[in-house]
Amino acid sequence: MKNCLSNLALSLVLAAPLALAEQPVSTEPDGAALYQQHCASCHEGGVAKAPQLSLLQIMPPTSILRAMQGGVMQTQAAAMTDAQQRRLAEHISGHSLSEATMTSAAPECSAERSAFDFSARPDTAGWGVNLGNHRFYDRDLAGLTATDISQLELKWAFAFPGALRARSQPA
Repeated sequence: MKNCLSNLALSLVLAAPLALAEQPVSTEPDGAALYQQHCASCHEGGVAKAPQLSLLQIMPPTSILRAMQGGVMQTQAAAMTDAQQRRLAEHISGHSLSEATMTSAAPECSAERSAFDFSARPDTAGWGVNLGNHRFYDRDLAGLTATDISQLELKWAFAFPGALRARSQPA
């Protein structure tokens, strides 16, 4: 019994420094520090075209990460590791990447709607009516009268899921 108590006392004396030892402190910067280091100078008014933080915060973390890993912010994010980019995307959006839902696939035209008549004369060139990219459709080209306008219905629209802006025409 005396031997057992001696071993217990010795174990407690030897284990005491381990219990008091500090837990290792992570030297990896958190999302807020990464934002200040890599993003704040532009996204807090330093660059006119850079969206403000309040706009970035409404984006899903997957979109923010995609911008850093292969999009418009790829050059600026090159100095960060993948883990740092993930922490930054989660910090900016306020959501975890693991809880982020992916956007659904864009709807596609039915087979009959996607048929294309190559022999037909084109009505437009690019986004506009002519090679100058003018967007004015005169009455003859539009084939509409003033009374027809109220009867128009939306047939299609461009979508950029998870994006705040389009930097160029998507064609």
